[in-house]
Amino acid sequence: MSLAAVLGCAALIVGASLLVGQLIWRVCGATTWQWSAGPVGLAALLVAGPPSLHMPGRMAFVAVLVLFLSVAGAVLLVRRPAMRPPLWGLLIAVPTLLLVLVPFAANSRVGLLGVSFNNDMAAHLLLADALRSQAVADVSPLLAWYPLGPHAVAAFVGAGTGVDTDVAFTAFTVALPVLTALAAQHFVRDLAWWARPIVVTLAAMPYLVAAYYAQGAFKEVAMGTLLVGTAVAATAAHRSGSVARFVPVGVLLAGIVSMYGYVGLAWPVAGLGLLALAWAVGAVRADGWRPAARWLLPSALLGSLAMLALLVPQAPRIKRFYEWSANAGIRKDDIGNLAGPIDPEEALGVWLQADFRFPATGWVTEVGVIVVIALLLLGLVRAVRRRELALVTMFVAAVLVWFLSRPGQSPYTVAKALAIAAPFVFLIVGRGAFAAFSEARVEGRVRLALAARGVLVVAGAAVATAAVWSSVGALRYGQVGDRTHYRDLSALRPVVKGGPTLYLGVDDFVAWELRGVRVTQPMFAGPDFALRPEKGWAYGQSYDADTIEPATFDRFTFVVAPRNPAASSMPANFRVVARRGVYDVYRRTGPTPDRQVLEEGQAGATVLDCRVPDGRRLKRRGGTAAVRPPAVSVPLTPMVPGDRVDTGVRLTKGTWDLALRYTSPRAIRLQIGDLDTLLPPAMERVGSVWPAGAVRVARTGTVPLRLTADRTRVGGDNGSVAPTELVLQRRGKTRMVPLADACGKPVDWYRGAR
Repeated sequence: MSLAAVLGCAALIVGASLLVGQLIWRVCGATTWQWSAGPVGLAALLVAGPPSLHMPGRMAFVAVLVLFLSVAGAVLLVRRPAMRPPLWGLLIAVPTLLLVLVPFAANSRVGLLGVSFNNDMAAHLLLADALRSQAVADVSPLLAWYPLGPHAVAAFVGAGTGVDTDVAFTAFTVALPVLTALAAQHFVRDLAWWARPIVVTLAAMPYLVAAYYAQGAFKEVAMGTLLVGTAVAATAAHRSGSVARFVPVGVLLAGIVSMYGYVGLAWPVAGLGLLALAWAVGAVRADGWRPAARWLLPSALLGSLAMLALLVPQAPRIKRFYEWSANAGIRKDDIGNLAGPIDPEEALGVWLQADFRFPATGWVTEVGVIVVIALLLLGLVRAVRRRELALVTMFVAAVLVWFLSRPGQSPYTVAKALAIAAPFVFLIVGRGAFAAFSEARVEGRVRLALAARGVLVVAGAAVATAAVWSSVGALRYGQVGDRTHYRDLSALRPVVKGGPTLYLGVDDFVAWELRGVRVTQPMFAGPDFALRPEKGWAYGQSYDADTIEPATFDRFTFVVAPRNPAASSMPANFRVVARRGVYDVYRRTGPTPDRQVLEEGQAGATVLDCRVPDGRRLKRRGGTAAVRPPAVSVPLTPMVPGDRVDTGVRLTKGTWDLALRYTSPRAIRLQIGDLDTLLPPAMERVGSVWPAGAVRVARTGTVPLRLTADRTRVGGDNGSVAPTELVLQRRGKTRMVPLADACGKPVDWYRGAR
C-alpha cells in the first residue's frame, strides 16, 4: 500500500463529498459556499451505495453516478464564484491532514489502521469486497441487517480507481477528520485568524477521536463528521429562513442511518429537538406561536421526508437491524477490546496516556482537565450569547446520550458515545478561550478586559498544546498493518479457489485475504472441528498437521500452511501444489490415513522415552514410527524497538532450517552463523511461526545468535516485539523405523501394529 494511493483516494472522497454536497445545497436554494457541504456530500455517498447493490454494474454504477454528480458540482463552482470555498478555508485543514498521517509515520509504512489492536476491519473489508464482487458474496454472504454505507463507499472507490479495498477503506478513514475540520470552520469564523486552525484541528482530532481513528474504528469518527455537519447545516438553514434548506439536514440524517444504523439518530434527533425547542421559544417571543409554527413545522416535515425518501431502498435492512438489536445486539458484559469502562474525562481531550483504555496520571492531565472544564463552561455561555445554539444543543445531546446509555449498555458502547461527543468539546472550548471580549470604553475596564483576554489565551494555548500532544500520543500508539503476508496469501487465491480450504494458522484477516474461497481456520471452526488431544492445543500455540484429526482433514481439498521446517509433516495423501512467500499449499489426493502422535505439544516431534511405562508399552506394541532429525529450541523474551538480544546456541555440524515464533509490528533482524536476514512484521495472533532461513554449521559448537528489533524513524509507541521461540531443525530425511528402534529418537508420528 502506498501513501500516494491512500492520499489520492482520500482526496477523491473529500473532493466528491464537497462537490456533491455543494450541489445539493444549490438545488435547495443556497447561493454561497456552505461549510457543511463536505458532511452533506459524504452522507449522500453513504446513502447512494447500498441500494446500488441491485443495479447493473453494482459498485461501478455508483462510481459513475458519483463522478457525474461531482462533475456537475464542479461546473457549478466554475460558473458561480460565490459557491466556491475560500482557499484559506481549505488550507486550515492541513494540520488535520498532518495529524492523520502520524500513525503511518510512526510505523514507517502505510497500511490498514489498528491491525492486531482491533481487527474488526477484517469483517468490514470482507463486506466491502462482497459488495464489489458477487463471487465473494457467494462465499461470504452480505449481512442482511448490517448498515453498509461505509463499505459501499470503499467498494465504489475501489471499483472506480482499481485499488484494493484495504486502500480504499484506509482512504475513507483518512478523509473523515479532514471533512470534520472543513465543516467546523463555520463555528470559528469570528475567531482570530491564528486561532481558527487550532480550534478546527482539535475539533477534528481530539484525543478520543484520535484513539478510535488509530485503531481503524471509522464509524465513531464518521459520526463526529456527520454530527458537526448537522449542526452547521441546521444553523445555515435556520438563518436562511428557507424551508427547502432543511433538505440537506435530512440527507445528513439518512447518511447517519446508512452508516451507524437507526440508533445513530439518537444524537441528531436529540440535538435537533432541543434546537427546535430553542428556536420555537425565540420565535414565539418575537412573533407569536402561529408564525413560528408555520415556519418550524414545514421545515421539520421536509427534512424528515427527505430522510425517509432516501432510506426507502434500505427499509428491509433497517427493519432487520432493529430485530437484531432487539434480540441480540451487543451484550452488556461485552467490553470488546477494552480493559473496562473508560474515564469520561478522556472526552475532554487532555489525556497523557497513549492507550485510551487505561487511566492517565500526572499533574498535566489533572490540571488540563480542570482548565478544559472551565473553558468549556465559559464557551457554552459565549455560544448561547452569540446564538450558536446548534453547537450547544448537539453537545448537550451527546452528553445526554452518553449519560443515559451508561446503565443499560456495555462499556464498549458507552465509550463510543464519549468519542462521538468529543469534537463538540473543543468547538466550545475554543469559544471560551479565543473569542474576544467586547471592549468597554472605561479605561480601567479596558485594561481588565485585556488582562482577562490574555489569561484566557494563555490558558487556551496551554490546553491546546496538551490536547495536541495527547492526540499525537494516541496516534503514535496506533498500529499499521503490513502487506507482506497479505500479498503472499492473496496470490494463492487462484490456486485454492476450487475447493474448501483449511488454513493452518490464526489470522483474523484470512477470510478476506483469500476472499472468494471457502476457508476455515481451526480457532474459529466451531466444536465439530476435531483436534488431537495429544497436542493439547491452547491459545497462543501454533497449529500443524498433527493438531488435526485425520477425519477432519477429509473435509478439505486444500491446506494452506505457513512454512515451518520444525512442524509435523503433512499426511501422505497431501502433496505440495504451490508455494508463495512463507506459505505452502497442499492438495488432498485421497482419504487421510490414520496415524498416532506422542504428546509433543508445540513441537513437531518429541523423543520417544522407552524408560517410562507409556514408552515401554509402545515399544512392546510394535508398529512403525516416523523418525526425523533433531531440533533445537531457543526460548526468547519480548523486546521493544531498537532492542538487541545476543545469545548462543549449540549446534552439530550440518544445515539447519530456522523458524521463529513471533508476533511483531516491527521487522526483526536475525543473525546466526552465516545467516543475516530481516524478517518482516508479523501481526497475526500470538503463537504464529514463520520460516527464518537456513544456516550451515561447519563444525559442532556454539553458534552466536543475535536478534535486533527494528526502530521506526518517528519512534512509534505501540511497538511491542514478541519473539517467543527460535526453532532450529536439522535438515535431513524422515525415516520409517520399527517402533522398537525409535526409542530415544525424535518421533513425528507412529502407526501401531495391526
